[in-house]
Parts: sequence; C-alpha cells; structure tokens
Amino acid sequence: MILTGTPIAAAAAASAFSDQSHFTRHFRKAFGMTPKKWVKALEDDART
Repeated sequence: MILTGTPIAAAAAASAFSDQSHFTRHFRKAFGMTPKKWVKALEDDART
C-alpha cells in the first residue's frame, strides 16, 4: 500500500491500527526505520 503512494495514515487505518503514530511505531520496530524512510530507501535502490 505504501509503495503505491497511499498516505501512511490511510495505510495505518486500512491495517486496523488506531492511528498513524501507532502504525509507525510498529513499523519501525519491525523494519528498523519509519515507513517514509523505508519507501525512500526502496526508491533510491530502484534508481541504482
């Protein structure tokens, strides 16, 4: 969802999180970075 340009708040709501900050905390714990940084890292990798 996030990779398709869906706002993080909308992805959080669709994933049954109570709010964006709750989603971001869990995402950071799982992936070691925020969703925004994760998307940027993937975009940077795609350009190389």
